[in-house]
Parts: sequence; C-alpha cells; structure tokens
Amino acid sequence: MPTTYSRPSGPTTPKACPFCGKDRGVETYIDGDTVLIGCTACLADGPYYPEPDSTQPAEAVKLWDTRPIEAALIHDIERAAEANGVLATENEKLRSLLVEFEELYSLDVHDGSEIDDFVLEARALLAATK
Repeated sequence: MPTTYSRPSGPTTPKACPFCGKDRGVETYIDGDTVLIGCTACLADGPYYPEPDSTQPAEAVKLWDTRPIEAALIHDIERAAEANGVLATENEKLRSLLVEFEELYSLDVHDGSEIDDFVLEARALLAATK
C-alpha cells in the first residue's frame, strides 16, 4: 500500500483533477521508487514517475499538471496577443500615413481622375478610423 506524502503548499501542490475537476482529494503518493499523483474523488491516477530520483514529488506534480490542451490554448493566446500588438503598431503606422496623405493631397480639384477616387476613399477611411 502506498505511503501518503504530505503535500506542501506552493509549486508542488497539484492542480485539480483533470477528470472530475475536484482539487480536494488530489494526493501525492510515494511507494518505493515510484511517485504517483492520484485523485481520491474519482480514483484517477497517474502519471507515474518511476525514475531513480522519483522521490521528488515536484516532478510528479509537474507531470500531473501537464495539460496539453491548456498548453496549446495558452500558446494560441500568447500568439494572438503578439499578433494583436503587431497589428496595433501597423494600424498606427497606417493612420499616420493616411493623415500625411490627407495633408499632402487635400486637393479641391475633382476632375474624375483615378487619383480623385483614391483621395476620396482615403478620406473616407481616415474618417472611419477616427
């Protein structure tokens, strides 16, 4: 029968059970050279950490806390935040260019040329971004 390891608080405290969601009852067990994290609520267990230095519960907790879907979502959120920052920077550059364009080409000549259409579209875009 495994010996219950008294869990310290802090980074070696396991996350809630990924199966039932309960955080009470998630325990760390040491049995010989094997460390095991298990949930007493739904009886899920694992991962086992059968290494020579497996008496280090922090390593077993790290494995228990590894949730691939969470890691993927965190990665996606970080990438989206980074992309958002890049887009915000680019947006500011484009706004600045539109203001400059408006100042340079604020012509009152409307002869139906392509540049007039472009100026009108740029003015409309500038107005929409204010």
